[in-house]
Amino acid sequence: MTARRDLDVRVATDLDIDRIAEIRTRGWQAAYCGILPDEMLDALDVTVEADRWRGFFPQFESNGSTMFVATDDDVVVGFALVSRRADDADVDDGVGVLRAIYVHPDRYSTGAGHALLSAVVDRLTGAGCAAAVLWTFEANDRASARALLGNGSGRLQAFAYATWPVCLPELVSYTIYRWECAIRASVIMGFVGAGGLGQQMELSMRMLAGGEVLTMLLVFVLLVWIADLVSAVLRRWLA
Repeated sequence: MTARRDLDVRVATDLDIDRIAEIRTRGWQAAYCGILPDEMLDALDVTVEADRWRGFFPQFESNGSTMFVATDDDVVVGFALVSRRADDADVDDGVGVLRAIYVHPDRYSTGAGHALLSAVVDRLTGAGCAAAVLWTFEANDRASARALLGNGSGRLQAFAYATWPVCLPELVSYTIYRWECAIRASVIMGFVGAGGLGQQMELSMRMLAGGEVLTMLLVFVLLVWIADLVSAVLRRWLA
């Protein structure tokens, strides 16, 4: 399968294992820097990774998996591992699984990832799969966005379907947090003349209006409770 004039995609063989291990190791170190602990990434070893892949290779045919490699002048620059059936309870029947796709960091933005994805789509389509999933770290928003951009999506679509869903939980959480902080601060800052609920409470206390003070305290507690309730509902919905 020829993806581009200078990039070919073929099924991987045992002779590719050492290069596959190197690409996965360097790919993890590049893609997950800042997401996973540096100690963990620094400890990754190409030799150990190669031994692990040698144990996996004999199992691919029996579990319905295929590994593709993208080559440039016979040098492997990326690989993808795809399964035509899922063994995950969260994945429906008829949905393929893209278990791994990595391109060597030195070959980013050269079309290797797009070529591999094209081969994966052809493989799953031929196997009768109508859709596919790829599990990735929630913080790795770059992977989803690059995949969409590499397959013809516009920047707005990549933002709407890749970046925005990842950022939304944190954005909602931080917004609710700042709202609660503002409610609490309005009470504290009001006592030093900054206005807000606290200033009104201070005036009522000076006028010995206990009923007003109690009412404002109840309103303050209610506002904090509502903030917590809204936060819990939104977190449950986003999850």
